[in-house]
This record gives sequence, structure tokens and C-alpha cells, in this order.
Amino acid sequence: MLPDSVAAPAGLIALVLLLLAASPALAQAPDSATIVPPAARARPLFKVGLIVGSEHALSGYHGFSVPVFAGLEQLLAPGWTLTLNGTSSWHVGRRTFPGLGYQAPLVTQLSFDAGIRHYYHQARRQERGYRTGPYEGPYVDLQTRTIFSPAARQTQLNYQYSSVGLVWGVQRRLGGRGLLDAYLSGGLANPAIFRYEGSAQRRLGLSLEAGVKLSLTR
Repeated sequence: MLPDSVAAPAGLIALVLLLLAASPALAQAPDSATIVPPAARARPLFKVGLIVGSEHALSGYHGFSVPVFAGLEQLLAPGWTLTLNGTSSWHVGRRTFPGLGYQAPLVTQLSFDAGIRHYYHQARRQERGYRTGPYEGPYVDLQTRTIFSPAARQTQLNYQYSSVGLVWGVQRRLGGRGLLDAYLSGGLANPAIFRYEGSAQRRLGLSLEAGVKLSLTR
């Protein structure tokens, strides 16, 4: 996590590096407040928190569930990061229904996603006095996701579908450890379409999602 005094936007870092490469005099006395050490920039961001979205609903067929996620975001280059997340929805409340011969699963859904994220307008945000950093601000993200659900006997997971799409969002700090990530996404998915006779066929279709993540970071 970088303090605001040393968090430089991508455009400023690129300009400083070009000036240092072209001017030996500048290279001898770099501005430590502007140049962020590579080791500090590469520090990963760990996240654990709650997520609410159209693909991670609080209620569904199995009843009320709480979606919890754990994630990692790693800086690859100024303004570019790699994101990895795992999400599980945990059933809350009554699980056993003797009259129906049914027991709701403890984990109602699992999903895993990975993406390449780009934070844009960092220089403009800094000029306007907004907070900037390697993991903060508006972004676009190319993301792929795979979702599983428990089987009827709850001893294995069934593959539901996969999706790939573009995500637009804004990620902001909340105090020292909090993080808010609000996003919209659109892309393609391959859900199974069930027919009347019981057979299923996968078809490529449009996937849209809106969600909010609230997490603690390290």
C-alpha cells in the first residue's frame, strides 16, 4: 500500500523515466518524492470482504446466503494490475426441511475470476486533488469467471457456466484498511438451457452484472 505522497500516476512515472534516460544530470539526482521504488510499487493488495451483485445474490433457490470473497491484486506496470478472486456464498438460517426431505447446502455457490485491470485518468485525478495510487480510481478490466454450484447430494460441485467480459468500475479507499469497489460488466456467457423433457444445452449469450464489493485490505 503506497502513501499518497509517493503514489505517482502512470503518465508522470513514464515522463520522469524518459527524462532520466535522456539527461545524465537528472539521473544523478532523482526526486525521491516522485519516483516510487520498484519494490514498493510491486507490493500486492490482499482483500477479504462481502460482495453483492447479480451473479452473487443474497437470496436464491436455497434461501438466504452471504457472499464472501478473498482476492489478490498485483501491480504489473504503472496503471496495470492483475486481479484474482474467489467467492463463496454461505447459507444462513434453517437448512433442514424434514417434511420435504430436503437439506439446503452450506455453500450455495462458488466462483473464481481473473482479470487484467487498467486504472485510467490518474494524472488528471492528481491535478484535481483526488487521491491516486496503484490500486485506486476508475478502471476498466478484462475478466473471465467460472461459477459452480453444489450437486443434489452435496458431495460434489456442478459446473454452471463461464463468462468473459469487460468491467468498468471505481475502487476507493475507506480509511486505512477499508476498500469500496463498485462496478458494471458486460460480456458473453455459456449457461445451460434446460428443455421440457429434461435435457440441457449450452448456448452463448449476453452476460450483464452490477455489483459492489466492501472489503478489508492488507
